Amino acid sequence: MSYDAAEVCECASEALKKEIGYKHFVQYSVASKTALEHQEAGDALAVAWDKATKRHAIAAGLSDTEALNQMNKFGAAHRDAIKKCKG
Repeated sequence: MSYDAAEVCECASEALKKEIGYKHFVQYSVASKTALEHQEAGDALAVAWDKATKRHAIAAGLSDTEALNQMNKFGAAHRDAIKKCKG
């Protein structure tokens, strides 16, 4: 299969929603957007992701470690979905 970037993104998003569920998909999407905003403001990727997962921890009532592990798990699933969608 040959997809352009938008099709790969849509395919991967749908696959991720099915795998982790809508609630977790929304949480991961918010964390990803937050991390991107921090990167655009000048933070390195690791720092931006740490800030985003700490924000998620507060919102979800999780420890920082639990939130980081959860978001990293979702991120790995997202990367796998992207690879599968690229074909």
